[in-house]
Amino acid sequence: MPHRYAAHNNSDRDAFIRVYLLPTNSQISATAAAVPESERVSPPRRPSFARAFVPFWVTLVLGAIILAADYDRRNAPLTKLFLRVTVDGSESEEGFGVELNGKRINLENPVHLGSAAIRIFTTEGESITSNRFIWYGPHDLGTIDLRLGHGDLKVSVLPIPDMIEMHGRHRDATNVSGEFRGLPAGKYNAVLVYGDLREQGSTRVPVGQTNQTAWTANIGSLELASDPADAEFEITSKQTGESATGKLPHTLRRLRGGEYRVVMRRQGYEMERTVAIQPNETNRLSLRFAYGTAEISTEPPGADVWINGMKVGVSPMRLPQVVPSKYEIEVQKEGYDSQRTELVVEGDKVASTKMSLMNTVYRQSMEAVKIDLSQHHYGSALRNLEQALRAQPNEEASRELLPSLKESAANELSDGRYQQLVADARSAASNNDYDRALGLLSEAKGIRPDQTDLDPFESEVRKARDQRNAQLAEQRRQEQLAAGRRRAHAGWNQSLANEPGAALFPEEVMHSTKSISEIRAACDRIGAAHKDSKPHPQNPTDSQQLSLRIGSLVPLLGIGEYVRLHAYQVTPDESEIRMKYFAYGLGLGAVDGKPQPIQDPDLYKRIAAAMRKLLGQELGGDLK
Repeated sequence: MPHRYAAHNNSDRDAFIRVYLLPTNSQISATAAAVPESERVSPPRRPSFARAFVPFWVTLVLGAIILAADYDRRNAPLTKLFLRVTVDGSESEEGFGVELNGKRINLENPVHLGSAAIRIFTTEGESITSNRFIWYGPHDLGTIDLRLGHGDLKVSVLPIPDMIEMHGRHRDATNVSGEFRGLPAGKYNAVLVYGDLREQGSTRVPVGQTNQTAWTANIGSLELASDPADAEFEITSKQTGESATGKLPHTLRRLRGGEYRVVMRRQGYEMERTVAIQPNETNRLSLRFAYGTAEISTEPPGADVWINGMKVGVSPMRLPQVVPSKYEIEVQKEGYDSQRTELVVEGDKVASTKMSLMNTVYRQSMEAVKIDLSQHHYGSALRNLEQALRAQPNEEASRELLPSLKESAANELSDGRYQQLVADARSAASNNDYDRALGLLSEAKGIRPDQTDLDPFESEVRKARDQRNAQLAEQRRQEQLAAGRRRAHAGWNQSLANEPGAALFPEEVMHSTKSISEIRAACDRIGAAHKDSKPHPQNPTDSQQLSLRIGSLVPLLGIGEYVRLHAYQVTPDESEIRMKYFAYGLGLGAVDGKPQPIQDPDLYKRIAAAMRKLLGQELGGDLK
């Protein structure tokens, strides 16, 4: 609220000045304005000296308070402590703390003014305390180096490890007892050694104190046993996949805690369990192999017994210590049909089975009897029944069937039987079973020997059989020819084995009706007539082959020419002749004294034409 003071001057006694005390930047400013004439009042009476002096002191005190408050507002936030702390010259591992008058402070926040006890501490060094008066503004305490503190550590671990390792910033220590004295203060990483296993932990050494730390390592043991005891085991960690094997009984003294898959095996018997290893405990797992017993017998006895495809013996037999399971049983005996069944073996129980074997001849004969009877072939049914009784004479049902079947067979010699035989013969012929068709026709003609209406059909069947046999014979002949050609090609390749670069020279294939001996004689005559083309025989593969060389490397105008000939008896009426023509440059045509193949197609055409002419003449023109 503005205060009004009267102002007296020589120019205008009626003027008044309004004085406003306003704090602006901690200073007092006065704003004066002339009061309009309408607002003017009569001047008061002149105050006394004391009454005029009091407002001045009030104004001065208020201004001082305002100035002090403004200074505090601006400088109090800047009143902070700044320092850097080291421990034996190194940065503290976990930082440091500051207490001001026993209360921990954050150096990011301003501190209070006045006398203060400042305590500086770390988890590693020995703390120090200093007294300081704090006034406005920042206070840089500089770098404060604390002396490294020491303490003791006592560690107890279950189960007891082989070694305890402590790894700290300033020092590493190792022992078995777990007592560490005079360690530099600070954080330590512990390694608990259990053979190949390592367990990790962490602890702290306080300054001037003893830290007693107790751990239970994630390590346990496992005792494995079985009944009977001579089993093998395999254990696998479900967490890491690590595994171990051995024979039972066995104790695994150091296993990392967690779940393990345990498999026990004995003589094909396998059991699997999951066991959880509890730390610092002796875990136990014992399994019993509860075998069963299998008894297998047959009628008649003496059959080979197969279990799941493996032969195990001869019936009757008793198998102890069988792994409980479902088994496929098969018995076999010569002259009898094999039999199959399933046998379920349970632990501590006896599982038995008895199988009756069927005589194979008896079964086949009786099946044929049923088929014959269904088709009214009583004579054939009687023959099959008699064969069945010979294989198994004491079969009552078969013996009871014999009298009636004999009577039916005797009555079968009738027109119906004749027609049935003919129909069966036609059916067999349509299925290309010509031998059976002819047999049925023969039986039918035996019933009616005076009938000739079957002769055309019988001729057709015989013709079809002969054609089929001829086809089979031709097929066998072609297979023999193919095998012979393979032998001939092998002989031809063998005769060229010693010819360098044989693939570079032309080859020709011809045929003749002459035999191998006639072709050999013709080649001999060629050699006798042309002394420069004397044959050079090679060892033939067999009597049906001929392999020789006609000519030699004799210089004639600097050229050596010869023919490699191979003949093979393809059929009794045909021989195959292969000829390859060779020409080498001799004399001046040689390189480093070695003959070189001549690359002249016209030359080989002349050689081939000459050889075909000579051989054709000697074979009487029988060459194509």
